[in-house]
Amino acid sequence: MGPGGSIGQKLVESPAINAISFTGSLDVGKQIAVAAIANLTKVQMEMGSKNALAIMDDGDLDLAVATALGGAFGGTGQKCTASSRLVVHEAIHDEFVDRLVAAASAMKVGHALADGTQIGPVVSAGQLAENLQWMETAKQEGGEVLCGGETVSRDHDGYYMTPAVIGGTKMTGASIAKKCLRQSPVSSRSARTMRRWMS
Repeated sequence: MGPGGSIGQKLVESPAINAISFTGSLDVGKQIAVAAIANLTKVQMEMGSKNALAIMDDGDLDLAVATALGGAFGGTGQKCTASSRLVVHEAIHDEFVDRLVAAASAMKVGHALADGTQIGPVVSAGQLAENLQWMETAKQEGGEVLCGGETVSRDHDGYYMTPAVIGGTKMTGASIAKKCLRQSPVSSRSARTMRRWMS
C-alpha cells in the first residue's frame, strides 16, 4: 500500500490492466488518459462533476426513489460514486422530489452497527464541517434545503448529520461542478438535456 497517486499511476501505466474507471477531477482524468493510451487500455471517466443519476418520466418512480436513496446515502454518502446529482425529468420532478424528501426524512441516523440504522456517522469532525460548508455553498447558489443537513447527537460518539436533499440547483454551481455534497444529493429539472443524454 501507499499514496493513491503513486499506486494509481503504476496501475494506469500497467499493461496488465484491461480497463480503468475513474471519477474525479478533469486534470487527473487527463493524466490517466495519457498514461492509459500507451497500452490501449479502455477508459471510462466521470470528470469535472459528480455522478449524475437521470430520472426519466417513463421509469418506475418507486424504484427510482429507492435507487436514489441507496446511491446517495449508502455508506453515509462517503464514497466517490455516491449519486450526488439527480437530474429529474420535468414531467415527474415534483412528485419524485416529494417522495425522495419523505423517504430521506424517514431514514434512521445512528451508530453504524446498531439495528435499523440506515446512516452512520461521517468519518471525522473535519468531514462534518466540510459537509456543512457545502450545504451553505449550495444555499448561497440558490439551492433550497428540502430536508435534513443538520447535525444531530446520538448516544454513541460520532459525527452525525441528517440526510439532506437540496432542490432548485443549477448545473453550473460550485456545489455541483467542483465538489458535490456528501450526504446531500442535489436535484435539477431537465427535459431536453436528459433526452440528449439518452439518445
